[in-house]
Amino acid sequence: MIGATMGNKVLFIEIRDKEISSLLNCLREIFSDKKFNTGIHITIKGPQKTFRKKAINNFLKENEPIQIYDAGMFINGDTYIVYMKVKFENLNGYIWRKPDYNDEYNPHITLYKGLDKHIAYAVLDFLKKENISLVCSKYDIVIHTLRQLSLFSPASCFKHSDFHNLIDQGRIKSDILSRAKKMVEEAKKL
Repeated sequence: MIGATMGNKVLFIEIRDKEISSLLNCLREIFSDKKFNTGIHITIKGPQKTFRKKAINNFLKENEPIQIYDAGMFINGDTYIVYMKVKFENLNGYIWRKPDYNDEYNPHITLYKGLDKHIAYAVLDFLKKENISLVCSKYDIVIHTLRQLSLFSPASCFKHSDFHNLIDQGRIKSDILSRAKKMVEEAKKL
C-alpha cells in the first residue's frame, strides 16, 4: 500500500500533454488572475489514508484517452467553481470516489475557483462559446498529500505559440488568450 496513516492522500490524473496543459493553465491563470503551483489535473479519489498500488497499476494499463469538453459550474458555499468536463470511462465505478461531493460522478478540470459571481458566470459563458474539445492521451496518476507545498510542475503560460498545433488543427482560435483577458477585465467592472 502507498500512503500514510492520516486521511490526507488524494489521487490525481495529471495532464502531461504540454499543449493541452499549457492552454488550460494559461486560461486558469487569466481567469483567476494569479499563478498556480499545481499543474492541470483531475481529482479522482480521496482524501483517504492509502491507495493500493495494484489498483493504480491496473488503471494505468488501460491508457484510455481523456476527452476534455464543454464547461460547467457548481457553487460550494460562497465559492464558484467553473470547470471543463472530462469524459473518462475508466473512472466511472472503477476508481472514482469523492465523498465530499456525495460520490457524484463529475470528473472535471477546474479553471476558475473564486468568490466573484460576475467573473464566474463570464468565464462559464466564455468557455461555452469557445466550444473547446480536446483529447489527451498523455497523463500520469499522482498521489498528492494535502497541504503539500508543490503537487507537480504547472505548464508555463507564455503565448499562443505554446499550443500552436491546437490552433493549426482548428481546435482553438489563435486569439483565445487575449479575448479571455478582455473578458475578465470587463467582468471585473460589473
